[in-house]
Amino acid sequence: MAVETITTGNLVADAEVRFTPNGKQVTELRIGATYSRKDKQTGQWQDEGEPVFITAAFWGDGHEHLHNLKKGTRVTVSGPLKVRTYQTQNGEDRTSLELIFPRFLGAIPKGDQQPTYQAPAGGQAQDPWANQNAPF
Repeated sequence: MAVETITTGNLVADAEVRFTPNGKQVTELRIGATYSRKDKQTGQWQDEGEPVFITAAFWGDGHEHLHNLKKGTRVTVSGPLKVRTYQTQNGEDRTSLELIFPRFLGAIPKGDQQPTYQAPAGGQAQDPWANQNAPF
């Protein structure tokens, strides 16, 4: 059984687009998130605990709308969470968190950036409520 998660955080680097040796496209987002809560006394948000870094790799075509996402952009993604352990070139054991088969749920640009999301080619954005009338 998989641990399904929804993560909202900031990109710690620009979206990375690369290709495998057999030509398959991979768009990778590296996301940093820290649990925070609003202090009732001051009204300020305070970080609680250490930051968590998650990698979401989107395989294949159809993710072109992610290519222009920049460092600092707040994104929301979801998917099954996987813990991967590996060894560095120096022999140190490391652990990383990855979303497998992630879904991109949205982005809010940092500062004065313009929104970068565009509907996939081929017509309207896939909004299931777009052509629905109000039930009253």
